[in-house]
Amino acid sequence: MSVSAFIRNHLCVLIALLVFLIIIIMSWKYLFVAILALTLAVVLIPIHRKFIRKIPAPLSSAIITTAVFVLVVGLCAFIAVIFSGNWYYLTEMIQRIIVWIADIFQIPMHGNSFFSDMSTGILSTLTEMMMNISPEVIFSTVSDAVSIVFGFVLLYAMLYLFIISGDRLWADIWDIIPEKSKHGIGMMAVRTKKILYSLYGVHVFLALLVFILALPYGWILSLAGVIPGTIDSIVFLALFCGIAALIPMIGAVFVIVFMSIYSLAIGSIAGVLISVFVGYFLLSFLIDFILRPKMTAKLVKIRPMLIFIGFFGGGAIMGVIGFVMGPIFLVLGITAYEIFFEEMRKAKELEMADNIPDQKLV
Repeated sequence: MSVSAFIRNHLCVLIALLVFLIIIIMSWKYLFVAILALTLAVVLIPIHRKFIRKIPAPLSSAIITTAVFVLVVGLCAFIAVIFSGNWYYLTEMIQRIIVWIADIFQIPMHGNSFFSDMSTGILSTLTEMMMNISPEVIFSTVSDAVSIVFGFVLLYAMLYLFIISGDRLWADIWDIIPEKSKHGIGMMAVRTKKILYSLYGVHVFLALLVFILALPYGWILSLAGVIPGTIDSIVFLALFCGIAALIPMIGAVFVIVFMSIYSLAIGSIAGVLISVFVGYFLLSFLIDFILRPKMTAKLVKIRPMLIFIGFFGGGAIMGVIGFVMGPIFLVLGITAYEIFFEEMRKAKELEMADNIPDQKLV
């Protein structure tokens, strides 16, 4: 078939593809929002299917979308309140570690003049920045704030639409896939769904578990005099551990190492022992070497280290959206590898069967 004949026979399809391409180019700035809404919808659609058995689909989608936003906004507000109330304490811990390191390497600090000079330098830099603020900078800041608000509104709307229309959208795509390709495409779709469950479900669940397990860890540290014995300080440490645990195989270890160094800085050997034996076991060994591999492998059946590579590799290449798309592309690549060699083996078996000479009955 010639190019002109192909265009005549598929003109409507080409126009539709052109329209989609124009929409993607024009909305490229908010492509991250669309991908985030779509991946979230994949995880939330099973809940929507249960809800629509008893309530209308629009109401179900609205309830789920609103609940997600209320949960996220409430969690962010809680984190902001805890961190703002304990930020000074975290600063003091860092300063204590710096003084301890300076004493080890015999770096002259002259009391607190080091931190005074640092504060003075930061203050002068901020003052200079304030003096150089132009109307263009103010307008740019306001525009960025408006863009963020618009992005959240767009995320809410797209998540609502993807949840309510997700099954129909997938059914339309599935109908146009050739029968011979449905097996491979189905494998990719199933594994993509499972890796999203792992990213949004397993990681968030384990981060919440780390937060809960970090409460007794913080309480024991308070008994040893490493941190204040107030509920606010213990919750702050637990929250710090939970947020860090969202980064697999690194987050909790980072907090444990930090608390161990701080314990050494204040001369608390008990704090070091608690961090190494109690903190490491509860927040790292139990989570990263027992629960995370089992829960992840049960879903996607690949090694957790590959998820780790996809997580950070995607972030390094694509930025924030890469933390979601990296593991997805990794799983799709592994699935494509398996499909390719499976098809090649089938082709080889058919070729060998064709080359077997017919045996005549005697």
